[in-house]
Amino acid sequence: MEIEEKLKAKAIRESKRYAFEVRVPNGICDFVTTKIDFRNHNIPWVTCYEIKVSFSDYQHSENGANFLGDENYYVMPSELLEEILSKNAQGKLQGKGLYTYKDGRFYKKTDGKAYQCKLSLEDKWLLMDRMIMKSLYNE
Repeated sequence: MEIEEKLKAKAIRESKRYAFEVRVPNGICDFVTTKIDFRNHNIPWVTCYEIKVSFSDYQHSENGANFLGDENYYVMPSELLEEILSKNAQGKLQGKGLYTYKDGRFYKKTDGKAYQCKLSLEDKWLLMDRMIMKSLYNE
């Protein structure tokens, strides 16, 4: 819950729209934000976050990593990343964006650019519509 609240506060600070538990074609994404990119012909920019809080959640989550945004990140406590690395289980992290959380702060731990997809405009609007439906109707 603490990570969710901090992600929400981060989205608000960055003037982004957000929703939790957004239904996407291959499951549910934990947290999705969007912001209209005025420098890019008013096209929305969608970011997806998969929150992992335990090693079991990281290894065996039914929803997996539903990375369907323009940018996509795993978000986890720093201790979980240390456990993943100590067990040499970082395979799912390869090529993905990563934020760790410790002492009330996020730390971006991404080599190069965050994992990015090339979404069609239709896919962007579909995700935004699902965010709105989730926020308005808690669906």
